[in-house]
Amino acid sequence: MRQLLNRSLSNAYPAMVFVCLLAITTTPVLPAKPGTRATPITYSLTKEFNIGEDLHWANALALSGNGRTLASVRGSSKSIDLWDTQTGARLDQIPLGNEMVNDIACSSNADYIAGQSYGLRPSSSGPQTNRIIVWSVKSKRVIFKHDFKHQIGGFTFGPSDATIVVTTCIPAQPGDVYALRSDVYVYDLVSSKLVRHSFSMDVGYETPSIDETGRLIIATTTSVDILDQRLRHVRTVSLPDDCIGQEAAYLGSGLLLIRIVDTSKPDYIDRVIICDTSNNRKSYPLPDLTEANSVSVAASCRLFAASFARGRVKIWQYSLCM
Repeated sequence: MRQLLNRSLSNAYPAMVFVCLLAITTTPVLPAKPGTRATPITYSLTKEFNIGEDLHWANALALSGNGRTLASVRGSSKSIDLWDTQTGARLDQIPLGNEMVNDIACSSNADYIAGQSYGLRPSSSGPQTNRIIVWSVKSKRVIFKHDFKHQIGGFTFGPSDATIVVTTCIPAQPGDVYALRSDVYVYDLVSSKLVRHSFSMDVGYETPSIDETGRLIIATTTSVDILDQRLRHVRTVSLPDDCIGQEAAYLGSGLLLIRIVDTSKPDYIDRVIICDTSNNRKSYPLPDLTEANSVSVAASCRLFAASFARGRVKIWQYSLCM
């Protein structure tokens, strides 16, 4: 019986090998899921809610460092709204008076909110401004205000929320809108004094963010620049071709979340990618954030948020897989 069984198996073996090989060669290749080598993070949607819309203005967002509060504003807003990231409930409002604010930053514990004012409301007289204002959330009072001569690229709170970091863009030569020079300013929020200043030629700096070591992460139109706390250049990470950098935020472990304009197609869609600073030009798309008009990251608690059309806001929890 054992010999008969062995003979039957030996006769069937070639056919079994052929079937196995056929199964291997015809099995479809499935797309990689978030968190695999195709995307170095896993992420899951934790909250989605509506913060109001305006047909002419997008919502700008800023997460607090502890991830508990989300600040929002748009150009037509008369206040900066603060939201609970777990419930979606409005927590507080900061009245803007006559200031028209179109971008914001939030401190670690949401004790302070910084905003970029680009002018006064039509009901008031006054020229267009390039002004950074910092409010105390508790008192609703202005604790810092400074007018810049040139266009503001972006701003963020420095380490320990003791400073405000601001980037500005000016033509390197009068009348040349393509060759830019970017200045970086660091102001002390207690004394309002300038404590550090640097500039970079031929780069248009956008919104900066801070990593866990206090380094500045700043998006440009073609790359991301990394500066140390003394504003000295550390390295440049190139963006993929056909991309225009808009915002860059630090995720952790050398990963950046970058909002870009994809110029590879005629519609110029806003997209979000993850860029690996340890592997220059290596990037990973995040399809769930396509057409986001603002993004923000709270790296210490592994949250990122994005605003979309019609006032929609989504918040994700993420984990690093590297």
